[in-house]
Amino acid sequence: MKVFILLCVLGAAVARPELLDGLEHSHEAHHEHPQPYEEPVGPPQPYQFTYQAGRYPNHVDRTHSESRGTDGVVVGTYEYLDPLKRVVKVDYTADQNGFHPNVQGPVPQAPRESAAVAAARENFFTRSAQIVADQARIGQEHARLRAIAEAERAQREAAEQQQYQ
Repeated sequence: MKVFILLCVLGAAVARPELLDGLEHSHEAHHEHPQPYEEPVGPPQPYQFTYQAGRYPNHVDRTHSESRGTDGVVVGTYEYLDPLKRVVKVDYTADQNGFHPNVQGPVPQAPRESAAVAAARENFFTRSAQIVADQARIGQEHARLRAIAEAERAQREAAEQQQYQ
């Protein structure tokens, strides 16, 4: 048994695990915090791009071109096919006052609300109002019970005070 223990100790000493590169544990790596990114300050950098895309190969159904000058104003245009296969073109400008589109082509109309949707919406608001009323009633009941418990606690403490005097 002594020989076995001696061989184990000798094997550990000869192995020299510190020579195995990359296998050591560095505790400092767990505490490194990257420096926060600071947005570079300066005039807007000009850029420009154009692309075309389609839903299947060799077919273009949308395009987009955009450019920004050194004044920071973005000017662009995009075209797409709407669900009814009509071309819609939008020219736009984006500046310090916001986004200003100019739509050429059919502007989609908001869908009309069906009777089923109107009934579901009304049901939703009715149930929501009922839930709000129930929660208010529950809150009032909790406040009443807290007041009763506080009054009972105050009476017990007063009785205990009188008992010890």
